Amino acid sequence: MFDWSDKSVVYVGAFSGIGFQVCQRLMKKPLKNLVVCSRMENVEMLKKLQALNSDINVYFVQINIVDHASIERAVKNIVAIVGHVDVLVNGVGVLADKDIETTIAVNLTGLINTTLTMMPWMDKSQYGNGGIVVNIASVYGLEPGPAFSVYSAAKHGVVGFTRSMADEHLFSRTGVAFVCICPGMTSTELMMNKRDMNWTKWVPHTDEIWNTVMEAKMQTPEDCAVNIVNLMDDWKNGGMYICSVGGVKEVIPAVHWRI
Repeated sequence: MFDWSDKSVVYVGAFSGIGFQVCQRLMKKPLKNLVVCSRMENVEMLKKLQALNSDINVYFVQINIVDHASIERAVKNIVAIVGHVDVLVNGVGVLADKDIETTIAVNLTGLINTTLTMMPWMDKSQYGNGGIVVNIASVYGLEPGPAFSVYSAAKHGVVGFTRSMADEHLFSRTGVAFVCICPGMTSTELMMNKRDMNWTKWVPHTDEIWNTVMEAKMQTPEDCAVNIVNLMDDWKNGGMYICSVGGVKEVIPAVHWRI
């Protein structure tokens, strides 16, 4: 069981949907600091979080994860506030297949840049004490996503990055564990809006694929967040999990080749 006492947690993501629900549950832990990083500040949401637990310091740091200079400024500001980081949750995601560059930049490149820029202040061999990086991917990072192939490609990248960073040789040196959580279809505001807009139809799809997306049973953000935080409690370096309707399932990747 992870010891949350006096820990500094950084959540990178939006103030809605799964992200806010995860932050609410983290406020029930005996943390010292919770830093919420997003492109736009939401004062009311920050006040709601702070009201949940006056013993935890809640901060906001602006970040644009498609801009490397913004990531560097954000990490510098975070370190100035908390000194080092114990837990990093990468929760930013976007469904925008028509904009290939943005889809890759937000879902994959930004996550990688954020993680690697933060690592020195987590790495026990540098300025940190070790910790956990939790990357939120998707079930479409494990399986093909014919309705949104660019998003699926980016999330496959997140899975590959997480597995690589969880290598035991790296973990023994840095003390930083990597965990990948792959939510299934979730009734977030973003997802529901996109469904209303028939957002996947920018390229020809069969009716069968479209209907599969539209008719999928969805979990609530609240249920998803409960499972995410529970998995953080019982972290395992290199752990990969599907978090979907019906609960949580650990994924054991097949190994097809080794050096």
